[in-house]
Amino acid sequence: MSAVEVVRDKFDSWNRHDADALVAAFTEGGVYISPAVAEPLTGAAIGDFAKSVWTIYPDFSLDLISIGDTGGGWSCFSGWRTARTPAHSLTAVLPRVGSHVSGSKPRSG
Repeated sequence: MSAVEVVRDKFDSWNRHDADALVAAFTEGGVYISPAVAEPLTGAAIGDFAKSVWTIYPDFSLDLISIGDTGGGWSCFSGWRTARTPAHSLTAVLPRVGSHVSGSKPRSG
């Protein structure tokens, strides 16, 4: 799987609200870094974070605007935006800008 395919798969997992697929996309030791959390997330904590986002924003989705391979076989860039409506009026607000993903090399096969 190419880096671009890995990113597209992650976007699909976010849009399906599939926490298990998000966690499975990370290699051992891979971390998810977001301005919405204080520390990098690993393993099940990645799925727990996604579930909390979906609880706050039940219709949360990501729109992939652009994507490209930067070379080297496992790095790419993406531009995206979120669409969401809070489940209730008093919620934490997550940033509208993209987050950074690190350590998520594509799995083969």
